[in-house]
Amino acid sequence: MSRGDLEKAETALNMARDLYDNSRPGESTTWRAQLEQTASQITAARGDYQLAFSQYEKFHQEYIKAKKYEDLELIESANLVQQIEQEKQKALQLEKENEAFNELFKAQNAAQESQSLYSKLLVLLVLLTLSTIVIILLLLRKSHKTNKLYLDAKEKAELHSRLKTEFISNISHEIRTPLNAIIGFGQVLIDKMQDRENKKLTRRIVSSSQMLLQLINDLLDFAKIEAGKFELELESHNLKKSVSNLADIFYEQASLKGLSLRFNIDKTLPKYLVFDELRLKQVLANLISNAIKFSDAGNIEIGIGVEHIEGNICTLKVWVKDEGIGLSQSQQDHLFSPFTQAESSTARKYGGTGLGLNISNNLLALMNSSLNVESEKGSGATFSFTLRLAVGDEKEEKRSPSSASAPAHIQFKKCRILLAEDNDINVEVIRSLLSNTNAVIERVENGIQALEALSDASYDLILMDIQMPQMDGYEASRIIRRERNIKTPIIALTANAMQHDIEESKKAGMNAHISKPIERVKLIEVLSSYLG
Repeated sequence: MSRGDLEKAETALNMARDLYDNSRPGESTTWRAQLEQTASQITAARGDYQLAFSQYEKFHQEYIKAKKYEDLELIESANLVQQIEQEKQKALQLEKENEAFNELFKAQNAAQESQSLYSKLLVLLVLLTLSTIVIILLLLRKSHKTNKLYLDAKEKAELHSRLKTEFISNISHEIRTPLNAIIGFGQVLIDKMQDRENKKLTRRIVSSSQMLLQLINDLLDFAKIEAGKFELELESHNLKKSVSNLADIFYEQASLKGLSLRFNIDKTLPKYLVFDELRLKQVLANLISNAIKFSDAGNIEIGIGVEHIEGNICTLKVWVKDEGIGLSQSQQDHLFSPFTQAESSTARKYGGTGLGLNISNNLLALMNSSLNVESEKGSGATFSFTLRLAVGDEKEEKRSPSSASAPAHIQFKKCRILLAEDNDINVEVIRSLLSNTNAVIERVENGIQALEALSDASYDLILMDIQMPQMDGYEASRIIRRERNIKTPIIALTANAMQHDIEESKKAGMNAHISKPIERVKLIEVLSSYLG
């Protein structure tokens, strides 16, 4: 139309109408109405104004109609959009609720899973608890059986130990009684004999009997150590003098075999040290006795060396060295076992119980020490041990009775001694040992007779045997002390030489304990302390 080509414009208009009507049949829009406006403009351009006006009115009506329709559509679209938005909001809310429900569902599922797991764990825990209870019950039952077996075994062991101790004690008592006569009469004969050869033979009888007594003492010591009832008596002693006294004991025994005893004692050794003199001498006596027993020639050296002194403690090395048969390494491995010697042929040839070294080692253990051995077969042996002893004082020195210190003959002021002893031989031994002491001895045979004698007369001292018929020495002593309140010294004379026998004597009220066989020196020493 802008170019003035109205034919082409009308052709284009008709094409637009057909395209619209074909694609959107029966639909009235303002755009379709505007096509009619364009038709009225083409007609007006041709000069036909009446037709153009008619076309314009048509346009106007269609336009108004289409406009209303479009406005209605717009309203409906707006409502639809609003409705869609509302639906969208509802969908979102529903989605949130759905998510919340899903979360709740998940939580519920998790809770159910947890509950299920908890239930399983609870069941497992219950099963474990029941299993544990069953196991505990089984263990308790087994423990009860074990405890019963243990108690039975302990009871049997204690019974065995008690029976063994009683057996050893009884055997000791039975052997000591005849030994008391042999050693006692032997001591009396030695004092009375003038013939040197007979005196020498009698000394050998006494010496052999004392060796037998030492074997019995070894058995008693072994029983006490095994029972854990062994205690040391620590006192201040002159160690050099204590060791030198051993020469008197073993000199004759060594001389008979052509052996020489040599003492090598450190000059810096303190004069007084605190130790159990009896037990240390017992250890050395065992070592010296073995050295003599297993040597046929050469020297036996007894040595004490001071390693160092620190403060009030002196550390010593003690040894006994011989040139005897020696020991192989295999023999040394079981040397300290009880009732064991190097080999069976040794026991047959040299004798002995095999207890000496075991007891010595156990005694040293109480002194915080132990035996060491250096030896080769055929080249002798050196037994040694180390001691840490406190330095003592002369004022504290414990003087023990010995043949060197006790008087050979003593005269008491005329005194009366009541002897309660049922064995006639023991009575003769005691009378012989005290024959030159000016003591008057009156003998009764049991505790009842002793009580009767005390009712009729007074005595300066009572020698009380322990094992007597009708009433033993313990019971008699208890009555004398507790019921009659008699203060006369009571000395126990008994073959019961174990520690519990000594303790029992003290509990019964006895003042001292002398074990059989009775040594004259020991007897006079004890009597002197009470009779003056």
